Formats: sequence, C-alpha cells, structure tokens
Amino acid sequence: MASWAMLLCLTLACVLGSAVAEVVQLDKRAAPGPFTLEATHLFYAFSGTNSEGPFAQLPEVAFDDLRLTRTPGATDAATGYGGVFVSLIPWDTFNELTTPDSLCVQGDKAWGSLGLKNGETKAQVRTVQLTEGATQTSSIKLAKAGVYALSITNCGKGQGLVLSGSVIVKNAHGFLGGNEYGRVPLYGGCSVFYAVIVLGWLGILVFRKDFQHPVHFVIAVTATIGLAGSVAWFVALAMANASGDANFAYRVAEALSGLKSLYTAAMLLAVALGLGVTQSTLESCTQWKIVIVTGILGMSTVPANCILAQRHVLAFSNKVVLMASLPMVLMVIGVACWVFRALASSMRRCKELNQAEGLSKFQRTAVVLLLALLASLAILLAQIIDKPGGEPTSSASDIFWSDGAAQINYMAALAMLMYLWAPGKGAFLADSYETTVNDGELEEGEDLKGSRKTNSKGGRQIGQAEEEDMFVVGGEDDHDILADDVDEEDPAKREHGPSADTIGARLAGAE
Repeated sequence: MASWAMLLCLTLACVLGSAVAEVVQLDKRAAPGPFTLEATHLFYAFSGTNSEGPFAQLPEVAFDDLRLTRTPGATDAATGYGGVFVSLIPWDTFNELTTPDSLCVQGDKAWGSLGLKNGETKAQVRTVQLTEGATQTSSIKLAKAGVYALSITNCGKGQGLVLSGSVIVKNAHGFLGGNEYGRVPLYGGCSVFYAVIVLGWLGILVFRKDFQHPVHFVIAVTATIGLAGSVAWFVALAMANASGDANFAYRVAEALSGLKSLYTAAMLLAVALGLGVTQSTLESCTQWKIVIVTGILGMSTVPANCILAQRHVLAFSNKVVLMASLPMVLMVIGVACWVFRALASSMRRCKELNQAEGLSKFQRTAVVLLLALLASLAILLAQIIDKPGGEPTSSASDIFWSDGAAQINYMAALAMLMYLWAPGKGAFLADSYETTVNDGELEEGEDLKGSRKTNSKGGRQIGQAEEEDMFVVGGEDDHDILADDVDEEDPAKREHGPSADTIGARLAGAE
C-alpha cells in the first residue's frame, strides 16, 4: 500500500512540478539533513565534440538567484550558515566522487566544505556555496559534454533550511537538453503527416458524401486530434528551447495527447462494433459503456505517461516505472479484448449475411490492430529497459524509443485504418444489414440478394417475383368506375362492378 501511495505522490509531483527544458526551479526546496547529499535532477549537456552542425560550442550552467533561508523550526544552524552546496556532478562517475568518507571536509566553522573524492572527473564538477542571507548568481562553462546530476549537499549540522532560485543549463541549440532537442523536428514531421492525412480524408468525405457514415466522422475527429497534439508539442518544445519557459504550452500538449488516447480507444470500439456496417447507430447503453471504459483507460495512463516522461531527468527506479505502467497495461489489454470480441461478432454477422467485402474489412482491421498492439507492448518494454543517464550522443536512440517509435506505430495504424474504412460503395450498408422479414430476421438460406426487399425501417416490401404475380381487380375488358361518378340515386349504377369472369385476370403486359 505504501508503494502505491508513493507512486501517487510521484505522479502528482510530475504533473504539477515537472521541469521544462533544462531549467530546474528550487522553489522553497528543503535542504537535505546534516552531512547528506541529494541528487535531484539530470541535465543532458552538449559540447563541441558532439554537438550538431553550428552547435559546436560549450554549454554553460547558470545558478540564478540562489538563496538559503531558515524556517521557524530551524535547529543547529548558526547565523550566516554556509554549509549548503549546489553542484553539477558528472553522472557516470557520480558514485565514485560522492563516497561518504570524502563527501565533506570539516573546517573550523560550524560547517565544512564540499570535498568529493579525487578523480579524473572531479575537475568537471561545478559548485556554488550558499550562505544564509546572501544571494548567489553565477554562470560557468561546462568542461565537456555529458550527463550531470544536480546535487544539493549539506556539510554541516544545520536543519530546517530551504533553498530558492533556479539552476539552468543552456546548450548551444537552446534550453532543451541533448536528449530532448531531437523531438522538435520529430513532431514537426508528425504535424506534416497528420495534416496530409486529415486534408486527404476530408477531401474523400466531400467527394464521396453519398457514402458517408458516422464511423467516417469518428476517424476524422481522431486524426484531427492527432494533428492538434503534434502541433501543440512542436510549439511547446520550440518555445521551451527558445526561452526555457513553456509550462502552459506543455500542459496543452499533454492534455491533447491524453484526449487522443481516449478518442482512439472510442474509435476502435466503434469500428469493431460495426458502426456504419452492421448497425447504423450504437445503442445508448453501449455508448455509455464506451465512455466509462475510455475514461478509466485515460486515468490509468496518467501515472505511466508522467513517470516515463520524467524518467530520464529524475532517474526513477525500475520498480517505480513498472508500478506506474501496470494499470495502463491491464486496461489496454482489457480494451483490446473487448475490441477483438466485437470484431469477431461483426465477422460472424457478415458471414451470416454473405457479405464478403464487409467480412474482409473486419479481418484486415483485426490484423492491423493486433500488429499495432504487439508493437505498442514492445515499445513500452523498450522504454522500461532504456535506463536514464545515457550519453547525449545516444539521444537519437532515446528520442526514438520515448516518442518516435510510438508516433510511427500510431500513424501507420491510423493510415491503414483510413485505407480500409474509406467511404465507398461496398461494405457500408448499415440499413441493408438490418434486414427484417416480418419478425426481423432473415429466413435460413436467404441473403440480401434474395427475392425479398426491405425498407429502411425494417418493414417488408414487395419482392420482384411477387410483383409479377400480383392480381388486380378487373380485367382488360372492364372499365374502372370512380366512386365520385356513381349516382347513388340510381341503384343500377350503384350495383355495377366487375364481372366475376374477370376477377383475378393478369394485367396486360404482365407476362
């Protein structure tokens, strides 16, 4: 129970206070306890040897307006306490440099100084010392590329201390980390792809308006949400890279990503249940089931999305990642089972009605969704295996597994579904599928091409064979008499009518 409570707290922390770009706000952050070091964040810095093109220059770290203050309950903190240090320490040798026996060097004051163990990478450490009541602002070039851990160390006995200010790492390309910058062109490309398929789909709907069904509009909305989400991420990442501040844009992009997941699940259920094929509308009860299930699915994805998005900067353990992913995986599998059961039911219905084209659409849809599901699970596994702290030179791999692979898988599946379910003359015959004969069911051995016809409301109409056998009152030698022409005062005319010999005669030319 405690583990799940911890997961909830981490999720809320990611949602409410996640860092944007390489900017960390120390907003009244509690300093660690006496003689303790805490690593809070990972920075991914590019430098001249591995920057791309014109970005061949050293990154720098800015310690902006850092301050140390005490709370009313502070203890063992002398006036002007200066035993707190904020540092950037190379991640690959972090454990070697921060051994307990060499962490702090005791001085003649109530606090010591940051020691660290001697090593080849000790010269790469960038540190500022905070003193109570003073403000620290400085900018320092980093010695080389790599992953750096933002660390806060208390080399004294002071307690109840808090920090404020910000720590910023700026690369030559901007404020995005080395493992994030590649997402800008990625979502730019995704936006172009979505724009093409959305415009193409809308064009098909316009030119084939006679064959439109509700499922086509559901697909259109899904693709449009995907377009909006990609554009939002492109704008948010570009703003973060330019200024380091894009919190609102990030929230909008994350909301659209969640909405895309919800609407995609609803679209797949609508397609699988045969909307526009085996039934023209979904029952109200079914619609509410879809709303409830997709809502639960959306809530289950929040912990996984938040933890995975922040894993490379907050270095969550595998246990946390697995716990966050478990609810989402279980819900995805549950929804997938419902989708495939619905597809199987729609296939059986198509077989009963001898509709080969509709059956083919459902079979191909099942294959596409199965491949997409397996690919999604493989991508999630790769994201879990991809541990944080990789060198910025491997950022392309990080971006591919964190965003690229999932986007490619989704766009490919959506494009194939659009191809399979494009408006056309075949298979989208919902009204015809709802054929009824008296009690609403086709008789055994009959199909939609049989002798009976039905109207759109399910009522029985006259078949062609029955039309040829229809009998009329009166023969070709008789004359029709309108009721208005009958003289009610003349009994002879009132009794006039067709002769018995002509009752049942066929219409002329009926043969």
